[in-house]
Amino acid sequence: RHTERYIYLVESFLEGDARNASLGQTLILMTTHPIATLSNLLSVARIEAVLQMFGPTLFLSMLAPMELLVAAPALGANLLAESERQHGFNLHYSFSVAPFVYVSAAAGWIHFRKLGRKLSRCRSSRPITWRPWAAFVIGAMGVASVLFCYWGGEMFFTKSYPRDKYKRQDRYETGRDIIARIPPNARVSAQSCLGVHLTNRLHIYEFDQIRDAEYIVLDLASINEERRWWPLTGRQVFVDRVKALLNSGQWSTFAFEEDYLVLRRSQTGQLDSRTVLNRLDAIIRKGL
Repeated sequence: RHTERYIYLVESFLEGDARNASLGQTLILMTTHPIATLSNLLSVARIEAVLQMFGPTLFLSMLAPMELLVAAPALGANLLAESERQHGFNLHYSFSVAPFVYVSAAAGWIHFRKLGRKLSRCRSSRPITWRPWAAFVIGAMGVASVLFCYWGGEMFFTKSYPRDKYKRQDRYETGRDIIARIPPNARVSAQSCLGVHLTNRLHIYEFDQIRDAEYIVLDLASINEERRWWPLTGRQVFVDRVKALLNSGQWSTFAFEEDYLVLRRSQTGQLDSRTVLNRLDAIIRKGL
């Protein structure tokens, strides 16, 4: 279902609508045109991702390719994907790779020691004292980890830390109050930025999956922020989906304060759709 993330690799070899290509076609073309496939790995974003992945362990993983091989499918899937968001570390994509990087780095250190012993025996020199080497490698890893974290990490001291993103707004109190009013056993569909506050329940869906949800929880003001409409494909798609719900006749307004909108499944309840639609239009105009 994620084939579209890799179509760009073979688009030039396909006729017609490349987006309709099957997974089989894509894999065959990627394999039969390896130079074209590998050339896509040479972008700045991908090179940075590789450096950030292996830099903190001083690339010791490269000395243990068999141990690192476990991570090859996930690493390949991430680096070959079209979206740069899949290469880096600010989302979940790297989680399936990172453990094996550290396991293979430990194995790489063992292989490094074995190689040192062999070289020492070949030259008939005195055995290498490994304790100073180990201390040096541990210290270098610590320094490298801090530097790479500063360069591309998500900690408070990092270079690109988005301080404005985590500032508390007065309206958040209203949001918490509204969420607290929703019955604890209710089935809820929530916008991704609000779902984390509702996960202490058995049935919670990410909007716009609704299924059997009894409540829909949205933060209309957030749609002008980056990708707050996810997993929908854009802000306008989000707005159109909300308008369709308001006009469906299946929902009533449970709460609408400070741009937090909670709809309750109901055929007979009150729904002030005109007020919501006017506010939506105002929010969109503000973001343009």
